[in-house]
Amino acid sequence: MQLISCSLASLPRCLSNLSTSLGLVGLCLIPACNFRDPNLPEVARVEGLVMFKGEPLPEGEVHFHPEDSQSNPGSGMIEKDGTFQLSTYERHDGATVGKHKVTIVIQPHLDGSIPDPPIQIPRKYGNLDATPLSVEVEGGKTNEFELTIQK
Repeated sequence: MQLISCSLASLPRCLSNLSTSLGLVGLCLIPACNFRDPNLPEVARVEGLVMFKGEPLPEGEVHFHPEDSQSNPGSGMIEKDGTFQLSTYERHDGATVGKHKVTIVIQPHLDGSIPDPPIQIPRKYGNLDATPLSVEVEGGKTNEFELTIQK
């Protein structure tokens, strides 16, 4: 273990370095403390599977849009196996409790690549006003949904 020694002349610099180090340690601990605002609407875990043409949809995004305008939407990435987990305020914390319209979108790949075969779902599933998908998220439990995209 190395001891830090400071002379009287270098004391201000040593204290500055020490306070910076302690500040960085404090920032690292903040996420572990869970400072979620208790006034935010209740969330419940949400996970599920997206199906298209009888197969799991291998990519895209799922968005839950709450009917309650005071609540934030939840979203999640669709994994290669078609599964998803939603996040609203924190990673995988779920969606706000209540009724939601659900949209599903497939964004262009950032690297310009195209899936083989290309995946195109009906546009209505990406449109909040036209989507036929809706769900109700219940508090106090993990909500599991199978979302099926019809042609």
